[in-house]
Amino acid sequence: MKTISLSLCALMIGASAMALAPAPLKRAMKAGETHSWKLSATVDMMGAEMQFRANAKEVIKEVKADGSYVVSESMSNQVIDMGDGEMPAGEDTTAEVSRNNRGYITLIQGDDNSSDSYRFSNLAAFIYPENEVEVGHKWEYAVDANKTIGVPPVKFNFEIVGTEKVLDHDCYKIKYSVQETEGSMAASGAGHQYVDIKSGLIVRTEGTMNNAPMGGMQMNVKFKQELVK
Repeated sequence: MKTISLSLCALMIGASAMALAPAPLKRAMKAGETHSWKLSATVDMMGAEMQFRANAKEVIKEVKADGSYVVSESMSNQVIDMGDGEMPAGEDTTAEVSRNNRGYITLIQGDDNSSDSYRFSNLAAFIYPENEVEVGHKWEYAVDANKTIGVPPVKFNFEIVGTEKVLDHDCYKIKYSVQETEGSMAASGAGHQYVDIKSGLIVRTEGTMNNAPMGGMQMNVKFKQELVK
């Protein structure tokens, strides 16, 4: 009986996921909207591990008619631990970030607008699909090199692998991969993003980065970012 109940439960969950009709997955937002996330990461620094924690916040500054938007992004309470106790990891940072209607960063203005910032941001970026989606849908996004800011060409791949409730949000679970396509130490990223089906808000990201550019060096990172509010 227990086995039958579990099987029925699994069937009902699967049916629920399949019942979602194809629909757009877009970021629904308005100026003044604010969201915060908590970030934790393990950074491999040439064989030595460092733990990192911080709070991230975004404030929607402007939503344009073409769907592109501008946000104020800040990082605070940054802490590192290299095995001998926690210590501050630097001052709070703030940047004004412009994104196109797919969510791709087109301009960073603020405390750190180096090529490393653009490249690092790409490694966990979510690119919204152009068409209606449902479980099983796949899409790609490719960006040419931008020599002005020192960013190599990069390719993104996404696949909706299921649905899941995360922090009271009904989310698509989306498998992603990112790959710079030029350079001897090309950076890459992979993992899963949990995106609110109705609002398009990224609720959780869990992933890894290889050769991630950080402070003029390249490191491997395992991280988790989760919505607070």
